[in-house]
Amino acid sequence: SKSINLIFGGYNLSFKELINSYKKYTNQKFIYFKIPTLILRIISKIISFINFGFFNKFNHNLLSNINALTKFSFIDSSKAIKEMNLKIPKKDEIIQNIILSIQKYNNNLNLVGYGYYFNNINKEFFNYNFHEKIFITGFPGVLGNRFIEFIINYNRINKNKINCNLLVESKYKNQFSLPSNFKIYYGSLENITVLNNALKDSEIVFHLAGLIYNKNNALIYKSNYTDSKNLVDLIIKNGISKFILMSSDSVAGYRKNNKLMKIDQKKPTG
Repeated sequence: SKSINLIFGGYNLSFKELINSYKKYTNQKFIYFKIPTLILRIISKIISFINFGFFNKFNHNLLSNINALTKFSFIDSSKAIKEMNLKIPKKDEIIQNIILSIQKYNNNLNLVGYGYYFNNINKEFFNYNFHEKIFITGFPGVLGNRFIEFIINYNRINKNKINCNLLVESKYKNQFSLPSNFKIYYGSLENITVLNNALKDSEIVFHLAGLIYNKNNALIYKSNYTDSKNLVDLIIKNGISKFILMSSDSVAGYRKNNKLMKIDQKKPTG
């Protein structure tokens, strides 16, 4: 492989300065205190004897943080700035990029378009008219992300492309980048105007949005029934005849004791 020269430039910030800058832009509260590295390593050693899922994950994160905070070096960039015209982003810009990266990671958007590959994708895989545009809800989300990945990979290796209208909540704006085959409509299932605009040139609807694993039955009912009904009403109004709904047993709701609910077919929960 060819030799590549890389130059990195930045700021020598303490961890406390980084946290304070993060607080400035996110309005989040933190409890900041110092623990000697030796104490952290002793804690990690003790936890390593506890073979339990949560503790294993906690210990892994603890060791990663210890290594990140103790194994680094700082090199002055002034010479590169002077002699090579190195441009270093402003400190606030770097902090905002860090915040954006955290948001992408927390919302499972950091690998969209890069993370998953599907083998043997070809036009015979499913019966699809490429003149029909797909409308998709539920992105980002576990199922929505996988479906978007499938379409991206399909379009990479096939001449005929799948074109999509994608409903995305505004809070995820600027957290992802998709190919030109995806037209983004920012809004929610409550935004009738946005839904109508997205459905106007759509022929197939994949409704992947929904609330699961939530103990609030009212929220489950609203998300999985009321919002879905609003979408279906608009689908009928726009004359769309192809509708695929992905649902969940969460529509049945939960009892406080986490026991299975008895479903009355005449009076369904969701």
